[in-house]
Amino acid sequence: MMQWLVFLVLVTICCSKLIGVIELNRHGARTPSEFSEISNELFYKSNFNHLTLNGFNQEHYLGIFIKDRYTKQIPLISNTYKPEEHLFISSPLTRTIFSATSFIQGMYPEVAVNPIWENNSHVRSNDLPPFKNTNLTLSKADLIIIDKDDDKLFHAAKCKFSGEQIKSKLPKTTVTNITDSELRLAIDDIKSNIPEIFKDITEDIYTPEILQKMCGFIFPVTYHYENLFLLNNQTITTLRKAQISKMYSRRIKETELSKLIISPFYDKIKQYIEMLDRKS
Repeated sequence: MMQWLVFLVLVTICCSKLIGVIELNRHGARTPSEFSEISNELFYKSNFNHLTLNGFNQEHYLGIFIKDRYTKQIPLISNTYKPEEHLFISSPLTRTIFSATSFIQGMYPEVAVNPIWENNSHVRSNDLPPFKNTNLTLSKADLIIIDKDDDKLFHAAKCKFSGEQIKSKLPKTTVTNITDSELRLAIDDIKSNIPEIFKDITEDIYTPEILQKMCGFIFPVTYHYENLFLLNNQTITTLRKAQISKMYSRRIKETELSKLIISPFYDKIKQYIEMLDRKS
């Protein structure tokens, strides 16, 4: 019986045909979400979750990698841009729009990205330099940007599934506990190395909430700067525990799964699959 099952699986694999790929990308590296004054100094007047040069490069290289994969390793798309082969969609946040733009130009550097703002025809996005005496023509790749008032990817208030239904589908992960001793040692270490981020904090600093706030600043900065903060290894470990606790202590309705299920992306993905299925 097992031999027949293996045979059927192999036959299925051999006879299968890839008809399409749906890729969900996170935005590239960004600036910190906390302590904007210091972030301004570290990131050239850019702060609060803006895409950084590293973030642009990450998405650009990802675009190069994806094109290589699906033109050479698994032939599925053309080497030059063809509109009928792609559907690019972004949420209405600056860091995701720029990430998508960089990703597209990594895949097809010869095209100009053409943003299409849903339900907002007043946004100018096609301004070109005043070329003279040239026959330059630009091939354009459309980037659909979900209208902010309709976007539910980041606002799951109207989720069509109950909290229990979603909870049953989520991975069960134990949130790591942080002892009072670990908390105090980490805060003291951060305070001795980065005293300026404590100057405007008036409440008790020895709390899990303050430690989680530090995560929103320290991890993005240390990703972009080597050896800027000389924090000891135990502090880094405690910060990682705090970050995990922050991620998994969110309300169910704010989880990534529920955001996706009730978002316009979900319906567009279903439509795209149905279209691919019809073409095959």
